[in-house]
Amino acid sequence: MTIKIISLVSILTLSLLTSQKYAHSVPTKWERIESSMSELLDNGWQMTAHGTNRVAANSTAGAGFDIETFTFTLTKNGKHIICLIQDPRPPIANGAACRKLN
Repeated sequence: MTIKIISLVSILTLSLLTSQKYAHSVPTKWERIESSMSELLDNGWQMTAHGTNRVAANSTAGAGFDIETFTFTLTKNGKHIICLIQDPRPPIANGAACRKLN
């Protein structure tokens, strides 16, 4: 059975690719970080914001389920990083997708 999962990142990417370009939109840096979120925190980055989202997903059989996605904003010396972790299962979460914002 093939299960299709729509992640928060996919939804955001799709909306950015299909939306109109507005006169006031300006490209924003969105650069991949090669460190884990744990490494970033160990190296002095501080968590300044966080949130949880539940994303509905459906299998081809029609059985719906939710996926929990956590977002974290990390800050250090005036720089900001956003990290997304999808459906974490302790003791080790799935890999965080972290991106530089400036």
